[in-house]
Amino acid sequence: MIIPYVPKTDVHWDFVMKEMMWLGADFKSERKRQIAAAKKLAVSVQKYHDTKEKRRLRQLSQAELKRKKLAAKISRDVKSWWTKLEKVVAYKQKRNSDEERQKAMNKQLVALVRQTEKYTESVTNNNNNDKKTSIIHHVSATEEEEDDSDIDDMMSIESAKKARETLASRPFLIPPWVKLRKYQQVGLNWLVSLQSRRLNGILADEMGLGKTLQTISLLAYLAAYKGIWGPHLVIVPTSVIINWETELKRFCPGFKVLTYYGSAKRRKELRTGWTKSNWYHVVITSYQLAVQDAFAFKRKKWYYLILDEAQNIKNFQSQRWQTLINFNTQRRLLLTGTPLQNSLMELWSLLHFLMPYIFKSRKEFSYWFSNPMNNMIEGGNRNDDVIKRLHGIIRPFVLRRLKKDVETQMPGKFEHIVKCQLSRRQMTLYEEFLSRSSTRKALKKGGNFMGMMTVLMQLRKVCNHPDLFEPRSVITPFILPSIPISVPRCVCEVQKDRDFVDSISVALLQPLWCGSSGLPSIGAALRHNQIESDGLKSLCGEYKPTEILEFNDDGNCPTELQTLIAEIYKARNDEQVSRTEFHNIVNRRRCGASVFPYSSQLLNIIETESIDMEQTIEKFVFRVPPAGGRAPKLDNGIPETQGESGLSKDVEAMLLEPLEEVLEPYRKARARLSSFFPDKKLIQYDAGKLQALAPLLRKLKEGAHRCLIFTQMSKVLDVLEAFLSMNGHTYLRLDGSTGVDRRQRYMDRFNNDTKIFCFILSTRSGGMGINLTGADTVIFYDSDWNPAMDAQAQDRAHRIGQTRDVHIYRLITEHSIEENILIKAQKKKNLDILVMDQGQFDASA
Repeated sequence: MIIPYVPKTDVHWDFVMKEMMWLGADFKSERKRQIAAAKKLAVSVQKYHDTKEKRRLRQLSQAELKRKKLAAKISRDVKSWWTKLEKVVAYKQKRNSDEERQKAMNKQLVALVRQTEKYTESVTNNNNNDKKTSIIHHVSATEEEEDDSDIDDMMSIESAKKARETLASRPFLIPPWVKLRKYQQVGLNWLVSLQSRRLNGILADEMGLGKTLQTISLLAYLAAYKGIWGPHLVIVPTSVIINWETELKRFCPGFKVLTYYGSAKRRKELRTGWTKSNWYHVVITSYQLAVQDAFAFKRKKWYYLILDEAQNIKNFQSQRWQTLINFNTQRRLLLTGTPLQNSLMELWSLLHFLMPYIFKSRKEFSYWFSNPMNNMIEGGNRNDDVIKRLHGIIRPFVLRRLKKDVETQMPGKFEHIVKCQLSRRQMTLYEEFLSRSSTRKALKKGGNFMGMMTVLMQLRKVCNHPDLFEPRSVITPFILPSIPISVPRCVCEVQKDRDFVDSISVALLQPLWCGSSGLPSIGAALRHNQIESDGLKSLCGEYKPTEILEFNDDGNCPTELQTLIAEIYKARNDEQVSRTEFHNIVNRRRCGASVFPYSSQLLNIIETESIDMEQTIEKFVFRVPPAGGRAPKLDNGIPETQGESGLSKDVEAMLLEPLEEVLEPYRKARARLSSFFPDKKLIQYDAGKLQALAPLLRKLKEGAHRCLIFTQMSKVLDVLEAFLSMNGHTYLRLDGSTGVDRRQRYMDRFNNDTKIFCFILSTRSGGMGINLTGADTVIFYDSDWNPAMDAQAQDRAHRIGQTRDVHIYRLITEHSIEENILIKAQKKKNLDILVMDQGQFDASA
């Protein structure tokens, strides 16, 4: 029996126990809450005090930093104040030092000028015997004591001034037919006087006044009257070596002249015997070879060192200047028509080369004259005192005469500025190049000098001719290869309609033209008559055997024999009929074949029309297609025995042979479709200068004038050659690549042959040392940065021997870099006029 569970009834103690358990749990949780709140409060209090401490430390750090910054600022201000004070003190000291130095330099300059001005009163005829006036201004001479050098410098200036009063007899070594003009005799007197007083000088006569003849007269005078035969070393530009040799042998045949020029082996042979006396009296060489073989020239003692076109040593820092100044010579003479080109320091380089003990300090010369003169040219404020002092210092050592002063009968010289417009293509290229970022970067202030010069050179190329900047290209289309199409051979065979006759002979597959002319031939085909062929074709259908064989039975012949003979006759008749039908079929095919493509009448018409349509054919193509392609190629596996026309290749070549010569003129138009060359006339119309030059040359040619065209770039000479050839002008060309022997031949040919209308030259190569008086017009296609180079070039025509007025045309592109070049060149020219031309460095000074 299962007794059921009876739950226990809770009593009071049970309720007490439950309540006590609940109170215990509640007390425990409350205790945890209080502990957590206390910890949180402790953390907050700690954080508060930490933040407060950090804030206090931060405030202390910031206050310290402010004090340091304030102290640093005060320190910088104090340092800056003392620095400025030091600069002020240094500036005042420098100013005082400069004032003292300026006073000393001015005192020295005034004393030097005063000595120069008083030379006529203080120098007597016996100055030649005074030791203090006997100074050899040469690097290789023995150096004198420093205490005596200043006195010697002063007295040498007096001696140089006295040199203008000496009179020299005409050398008897000069042939009687050589007539020295009055100013040339005066120049000889001055040169002889310089030599007698042991001085060096610059013969700076304007180009074309005969500096070469005066120099040769000096050497002849020394040999004739003083027994000084040399040896003399004459260094000249490469282009005038032959000219100097010719002039020496012509004006003074008594001299033994050696032209030192050629290969290294040749020059070594020429140096054989240098140590012997009277080896050669005069040695002529070029600047390049003088520097290259300086080791040989330095070992020999020369009496006179003569430099023609002495502006080649205007840079005292160049290797050429440094090499030549160390040559062992007793006297030095510089010949130049342009002693002053770009700046006054170039003149100092020449004077220091001659007399290093007088013109010692480059810095002082720059302070005295170069800087003030540059300020005058740029600012326009004239300082007559500086100019007068400069003239007084250099006058004793320079002799310069102008053609307008000494040659009253010299023809006039007239200069014209021809303004040229940019062509459309030039304007586009000019503006496009200026808009490039690289161009703007190169032209900005503080940019690279070489980059700037490169930009200017590119702009000058555009102004001269756009082909120099961006040549016109040959236009050719993009030709695609032919597309191969593969077709089975059986398909091609099915398409062919061939009969039994076609299979008899391969020759019958092609048309044959013979007519009544015999065997097939090209000659017979050209004489082919289509009417006759049509007649033959009609006869082919009516042609029958001319004779029919019949058997006549007389009754005596046996029956078997008659039957056999009848069969024989029938067989023969059938054979004749079959052969006749076959011939009819063949002749019908031949006469009905394709007509011959051309005849002799057609060829004559084509040839006649090609002559009449020559200009149309040349200008037929005005636009080349951008792309093209060949005809598709059929690949069917059959050997290629046919040409493009469907005929066999042999027959096709035979047929095309007579057409080759007749169709030759028409091929120009077809060739232009594959490659289009620019029109030759565009070379003139692409450049504004050539558009202006073309009518100018026509006008000059109509007036029987002859001209020289100078340019800076050798590539422009190529353009001018094409331009002159296109306009039918005869010309000669001379540039840096022209050999020495050819230069002289070209010069003689131009002067003697009036049929040659024009001579194109580069300014640097053909602008000095040559005589081209056969021309009376000079055209400058572009101007040089250095106006002296252009002056030298124009004096190739305006010189002694010229009988007509010389007109000079200068082509300038408007609104371009060339206008700025012209302005800059004019400033340099003004400096030359101010220093040299107005200095009156003639014999009367």
